[in-house]
Amino acid sequence: MALYVILASLTEEGAKDIPGIIARRADGLQGLERHGIKRIADYALMGSDYDFMYIVEADSNETILRQVVRDTASGKLRFQTMPAVTLDDFANIVQKQQ
Repeated sequence: MALYVILASLTEEGAKDIPGIIARRADGLQGLERHGIKRIADYALMGSDYDFMYIVEADSNETILRQVVRDTASGKLRFQTMPAVTLDDFANIVQKQQ
């Protein structure tokens, strides 16, 4: 399973429906699991260009892309998605290059 960091920003429409977004969170998490995505952590952010950060695991970029497309279609959030590796894995990769 690969690790991903997903940053989300509210659209104008989303900013008008923050209570609705929060109320649907539990259903959304169950939907992620049905699509093969495991939530590691999620956060509300302050003082940033982004409003939420999600850390998830999935089996492929395609799985994450499908989910982001579905979620973007709601018109309430915009996303920036980044694959991530742990610092331990990063250190191992660097050591192998030396």
